[in-house]
Amino acid sequence: LSSCHETISKWLNSNNSNAASSTITATSPLGFLSRYKRGCSKHANNRGENGYSSSVAYSASSSSSSSQRQMALSHSEPFVSTDIIQDMTLRDIAHVFCYASRVNHAGFDRQQFYAEHDDKIRSVTRTVLEALDQAMATSRGPKTELTSIVPSDASSDSMDALAFCGAVRIFAEWRSLRCIPQGYGKYAFGMNMSHRDVCQNVQKVEEAVHEMLMTEQAAAHNGEEVATKVSPQQSPTLRDVLQYEVKSNHHPKLPILSDRSAGSGVLWVQRQITYYGSTLENSALVPLHFPDPRSAYLAAYEKVYGPYHGFLTRTMILTTIDSCPTEYEMRREMN
Repeated sequence: LSSCHETISKWLNSNNSNAASSTITATSPLGFLSRYKRGCSKHANNRGENGYSSSVAYSASSSSSSSQRQMALSHSEPFVSTDIIQDMTLRDIAHVFCYASRVNHAGFDRQQFYAEHDDKIRSVTRTVLEALDQAMATSRGPKTELTSIVPSDASSDSMDALAFCGAVRIFAEWRSLRCIPQGYGKYAFGMNMSHRDVCQNVQKVEEAVHEMLMTEQAAAHNGEEVATKVSPQQSPTLRDVLQYEVKSNHHPKLPILSDRSAGSGVLWVQRQITYYGSTLENSALVPLHFPDPRSAYLAAYEKVYGPYHGFLTRTMILTTIDSCPTEYEMRREMN
C-alpha cells in the first residue's frame, strides 16, 4: 500500500506540480462551488468476456471539431464502466498513473510494461488501460498521434496531456466508488463535490488540447508560423498546452490564471490529489501525531486548500471533515 501511494506521490511531485509551475506561476483561488454545472453521472456497461468490457462509454454526439475529436475523457459518462473501476485497488490506480506518465515515450509497449511489473498488473487494470488508450485516441482524433518522447530526454512535464486527463478521471471515479465507507453521509457529500470539481478541471485540460490542435492545424494549413514547436499531428504534452495558453494570451493577468483554462485545471487537479495523499499520510499518524481523524484531515486541508478557499467553501468542507472516516475504514474500503 505504501509503495502504491509513493508512486502516485512521485507522479504528483514530478509531473503535475512542475508542469503547472514551470510555465505558469499560479496563485489565484477558485470558488469551485460557483463552477459546478452538472455532475459526472455514473455509467455501467454490461460485463463481457472475463467479467469486463473495454467498450468506451460516451456518445459520439460530443464531437468538438470537424476532425472528429470528441470530449471522451471528460464526458459526463466515464469512458470505462464504473463496475470495472469499482473493482480496482489503490495499487491498480498507481499502475494507471505510471502507465499514463510513460505512454508517450518512444518505443513504449504495453505488453513490455506489464512484464516490467512482473505481471502483477491485474486483468481489471489491463481492461482499464485498454479503455484509456481507446479514449485518448478518440479525444485526439484520427489524424493526431502520440508524441514520441525519448525516455532519456523525458522531463517532468513531458506527460501526454490527454493521458493526464484520463488517469485523473479514472482516479476521480475510483475515489468516489471506493473511498466512501457506508454511514458517512456528510463525508460522501463532500467527496461528491470534489468528484465534480475534478471532472470539470479535466474538461478544462481536454478542451485546451482540442483548441491547441485545431489552432495549430489551421495555422499549418494556411502556411502560418505555429505558436509552439509541436507538430499539428502530435498530441501535446502538459508543457506544450500550458505554453500554448501563455503564448496565446489566455492568461492576460498573469500570475493570476484564467478560470477556464488548462493552467487552472492542472493546478487544481494537483491540489486535489495532493490533498487526498495528505489525508492518507496524516490518517496513518493517528494517534501518534494527530489525536483523531478530524485533526488529521484538517491539517491536510489547511496545508493544501487553506490559503485559497473562501468562507462558504471552507465552511462546507469543514462540515464534511467533521464526519470523516477513520484510517482503518478508509484503507479497508480502497483495498
